[in-house]
Amino acid sequence: MNEDLILLLGSIDDADETYLNGSKIGETGKFPPERRTEWTTLRAYPVPKGLLKTKNNVIAVRVCDFGFDGGIFKAPIGLILKKDFNIKMTEITKPHRSAKELVSSNGLTAIVYSVENHKLISMYEHIYKIASPGNYTKNIIHDANFIVELDGKKYDLSEIPEDEVSYINGTNIIFANYKKLGVQIFLFAPFQIDAPVMVAICKINKKYRQSKIYFRANTIYGEITSEDILSDVFEIQQLQIKKVIKTKTVKRSDGTGGEVEKRVFIAIPSSSTKEEIQKFSELTENDNILNDEIKFWNNFIKRPNFNLENLTKKEIELFKQSLAVIKMAQCREKGSPYGQILASLPPGEWTYTWVRDGVYAINALIELGYFNEARAALEFMLKAKVGTYKNFIHKGKDYGVKKDYKITVCKYYGNGIEESDHNEDGPNIELDGFGLFLWAFGNYVEKSGDLDFAITYWDTVTTKIADVLISSIDNYGVIRAESGPWERHLPGKHYAYTTIAAIKRVKIARKGCRASKREDSRKIL
Repeated sequence: MNEDLILLLGSIDDADETYLNGSKIGETGKFPPERRTEWTTLRAYPVPKGLLKTKNNVIAVRVCDFGFDGGIFKAPIGLILKKDFNIKMTEITKPHRSAKELVSSNGLTAIVYSVENHKLISMYEHIYKIASPGNYTKNIIHDANFIVELDGKKYDLSEIPEDEVSYINGTNIIFANYKKLGVQIFLFAPFQIDAPVMVAICKINKKYRQSKIYFRANTIYGEITSEDILSDVFEIQQLQIKKVIKTKTVKRSDGTGGEVEKRVFIAIPSSSTKEEIQKFSELTENDNILNDEIKFWNNFIKRPNFNLENLTKKEIELFKQSLAVIKMAQCREKGSPYGQILASLPPGEWTYTWVRDGVYAINALIELGYFNEARAALEFMLKAKVGTYKNFIHKGKDYGVKKDYKITVCKYYGNGIEESDHNEDGPNIELDGFGLFLWAFGNYVEKSGDLDFAITYWDTVTTKIADVLISSIDNYGVIRAESGPWERHLPGKHYAYTTIAAIKRVKIARKGCRASKREDSRKIL
């Protein structure tokens, strides 16, 4: 065959070497000892002319996986003409929806809507994945959706693609629009209540002679429907979702045409206190609940110390929704979980708090003037329980921090206890978090002027964070080999990122702490 061909192998986790009829035609990523992952890269290898036989061709792919799932995991796969490949790549690189789910969170629960399946697929009892070792967050709802009956004909909305599905911009409200039917769906976890609550609203905007709205859900407690109406919410005693569902139906004002709106409220009682139950009851009676949630977000977005005037409409929309995601990712549970900012919301895999991801979010909040949120996130780390890796012997050598420390060497469980990913090469003992935290700490003190905060935590910051960095400098004058930002376990490497973070962030921390007028701010140099 004289035409140019491309061999497509989709995406491979993490690195590969590919052979055709015994000849190497391409490689992506790096095998150990270099270890470079390119698990998101599309493998597209040109086929050398004359190498392909008329039959009995052999393709061999050597794959190296560095952890978790691995191998060839994503299409397209096959042989394609180069001219067709160029057309296909143009299509692939067009703007498109890459996430197949939308999530709404109020910092206490997270609900997930599947765009592919056109229905709600999750309601979690926490926004983080694991509260403590072995204590995994439960998914209360497996699937849920509305069914509408319009002039005698039933429509299961989970079987009908939405004409439009997105967030109401700058909010956590998931909006699905069925234009032909005249039906709209709104799903959100309301910030109007400090409890894990979901609100689902179905509206019929088109006039029908008769209309009826149903809701059904499969949960870990069995099936529930919108007919499961709780008449007295004060009867809630147990963590059973059937006992806390409440619906409200709105009919046409002229009494004709049947139902035009149904609101479903589902709560996961976190304490079942009378106060909590009363607030839930009041929420279900709020006829303006949707507009009030939009008002909450409008007021939240108005707070930033940021000039939006020079941005395009699309840039403003992106800014608002990005800020909303950070707000959704900050935990509002009372006690040790409070204030943490997750690296990923459900259904993402990394629903933990990492120092690295958290610090970038914290600094964004600081720059925009969201000081209360930034302080809460900093305090979560300062109050968390760490110290497991002060000393850690691996293959006869101590790779531990070697000093009392206050910032985790990797991430946190939901309850604020230190956690570090382990594999056959030991845990991740990362040192970049210490410098990164100092950056956020100093930035917060300088920008907010919160001197009490600096004074309260000064001894901790100097002795258990800054001193750790100083003690980690090796004979080369840089931070010693460690797991680094790419979490390479042990024995680790020297990472420029870690040393640069330490140098730059310590300077910023010193600047911020000088604002607190502490004479001993020299200590963190």
